Amino acid sequence: MKILYSAKEDEWEIYQELLDRKLSDHGFTGFQIFRETDTKIEDIDFVIYAPKNKNEDFSRYKHLKAIFSLWAGIETIISNETIDVPLIKMVDEGLTKGMIEWCSAHTLRYHLNLDHHIKTQDGAWCFNKNQLLAFERNISVLGLGNIGMEVAKSLRDFGFSVSGWSAQKKFEPGIRCYSGEDALRETLEGADIVICLLPETKKTIGLLNKETFSYFKDGAKIINAGRGSLIDDDALLNSIENGKISHATLDVFSEEPLPQKHLFWSNKNVTVTPHIAAISRPDTCVDSIAMNIARYKKGKDFVGLVDNDKGY
Repeated sequence: MKILYSAKEDEWEIYQELLDRKLSDHGFTGFQIFRETDTKIEDIDFVIYAPKNKNEDFSRYKHLKAIFSLWAGIETIISNETIDVPLIKMVDEGLTKGMIEWCSAHTLRYHLNLDHHIKTQDGAWCFNKNQLLAFERNISVLGLGNIGMEVAKSLRDFGFSVSGWSAQKKFEPGIRCYSGEDALRETLEGADIVICLLPETKKTIGLLNKETFSYFKDGAKIINAGRGSLIDDDALLNSIENGKISHATLDVFSEEPLPQKHLFWSNKNVTVTPHIAAISRPDTCVDSIAMNIARYKKGKDFVGLVDNDKGY
C-alpha cells in the first residue's frame, strides 16, 4: 500500500510519524508513505490532501482508491475534474471539539454581554439585573451536518433554546429542526444569536443577504464559522448600520486572509478571527484517515464520503 502526503510541507514529518504508528496499530504492514518531493511514482493507493495547486492532476494515479481531505470544507477540491475516486472530507474528533468550543465561547460571550465589561472598564460599577438565563436565549444553528449538529447539541445541553436548519430534515431531541428554503425565515425570525456552519454549495452562496437579513429580529447577533461566501458582506454591513444586526463574529471570509483595508476590521460591531474556529490537528486527522483505510480494506463505507450531487 502506497500513500502520498500532499499537504503542508512543514507538517510532513509529523504526519509521517503518526501515520506509521496508526496504520501499524490497525495491523497494516509493508506500507509506504511518500511526499510530493520524493521520486514521482504513479501507483499510489491513497492521497492525503490539502490543496496547494488547483490544477492538481489526479488522473496520473492509475491505482488510486480514495483522496482524504485534511479539511472539512471541500469546495476547492470537488470541482477538480480529474478526480474519479471517492473524496473523503475530514470528519474527526479534533475538528468537531474545536468548533464546539469556539462557537460555545462566542455564544456565551454574547449571552453574558462580556464585551461590555471587557471593553468599557470606565470605573462605573453597574450591572444588568435582568440578565437572561440560557433557557431564555434562542439560538439558531444553520447547518446540521456532522459538526453543526454537535454544536447544536452542546448548546442544548448547556441549557439554551436551540433551533437548527438544514437542507434535509433532521431529528434530534430537544432541538427544533427545520429544513428546506421555506423554513429558513422561521428559523431566523426568533433567534437572538444565529450560528452559521453551512458548507459552500451553489445553494448556500450568498444565503445571508439583504432579504434574509430582514428576517432577523432587531438587534440579533451572528456568528459565522462556516464559509465566508455564505454572507453578502455589503448586506451584513448595511444590516449592522441600520441596527438589524447588533454584532457579528466572523471566522471565515470570501477572501482570505481578509484584506487589511476591508471594512470588517474597522467596524466596532464586527469581531474578526483568522479562520481558527476548527483547525486540522495531525493526531486526530491521522486517526480518521487510518480508520477509513481500515474500513476500506474490510469492504466498509468511508466515513465522510462526499456526495458530488449535494456538493459536500
